[in-house]
Amino acid sequence: MDNRIPIRLPKIREVLTLAAPPFGSSRLGLDKEVPVPRLSILIPCLGGAAEFDGTLVSVLQNRPAGCEILVVHTEPYDDPYNLAGEVRFVRASGRTVVELVNEGTQAAKGEVLNILACGLEVSENWTTPALAHFADDEVAAVAPTLLDRDRQPLAAGVRWTLGGARKLAVARSFQVVAPLLAAGFWRRSAVLAHGGFEATLGDDLADVGLGLALRELGLKTVCEPKSQLTAIIDPLPLHRANSLHQGQRAERLFWRFAAHAGLGLALASHPFTILADLLSRLPTAGALLNPLGRLLACCEFGAQGRYLSHLNRCAERLSGDSSTPATVSLAEARAEAQAKSAASISPARSRRQAA
Repeated sequence: MDNRIPIRLPKIREVLTLAAPPFGSSRLGLDKEVPVPRLSILIPCLGGAAEFDGTLVSVLQNRPAGCEILVVHTEPYDDPYNLAGEVRFVRASGRTVVELVNEGTQAAKGEVLNILACGLEVSENWTTPALAHFADDEVAAVAPTLLDRDRQPLAAGVRWTLGGARKLAVARSFQVVAPLLAAGFWRRSAVLAHGGFEATLGDDLADVGLGLALRELGLKTVCEPKSQLTAIIDPLPLHRANSLHQGQRAERLFWRFAAHAGLGLALASHPFTILADLLSRLPTAGALLNPLGRLLACCEFGAQGRYLSHLNRCAERLSGDSSTPATVSLAEARAEAQAKSAASISPARSRRQAA
């Protein structure tokens, strides 16, 4: 039985006109209209220009037609190469990558976001295979393949185990629920409807958290092995929370989505996930702090009901059945989620209980 919240996404753009040629069409020799959406390439950077220079140069050298490029940064930048006509530099106040991504999402104008962390390099036509998937209204995200310097696969997205652990998917898999925060394509309307990436989950869980939420809304993530990025420096270790917060966030995420594949199976697997996490932290203090964080998450009474109510609001925005605009600000979306009553239960969850 399908318990997902049913929604209908508005179509992005059925056909591009001659005034807006398909991305890379001049290189591929396409001579007819194809359903390819407009793109915003977003490079978040917590450090200085030295960190994003390599990625930005790579994007400019292989820039697809009809896109915009945003660099969201925290430190002063005086644009010594006079790139303001080609690149939008957005000064942000965020302290984590996910906060920078949210500020960039708000500033972007494109219908699809391509997030590229510092340390990645792109190749010619890297966007073309991924963008084609967004002609399907049910696709909310596309996971490209991340390669190392030797062209060996590092990751093809992230998956969520039955027991509640985030894992990298090294190969293309139906189990992928989201692209990496460091490298992925996202439908911007879906990200905005959710209120952006959830900053409270931190850089290490924000990607899988959004992917799981969109899956609950009936949307999907697909892998695209032909869209390839190369990691010159490792972009995966983003801003990591301490063990207490990691445990709290992981436990919160587990309970939100434990019923998706069957609550009984999830509960049976969960202790083994906790044990494996604990053993991986020995002999540090994290072995004690992580379980404590999980315990604190279990004491967050009413959190589940509030989140389910928030998902209902997301579904209304995406389906166009609500008077709320589909493109709302991140602050408005979060405020709505907080204002909802904890007693409000989604139709999808009600059907599960009835079953």
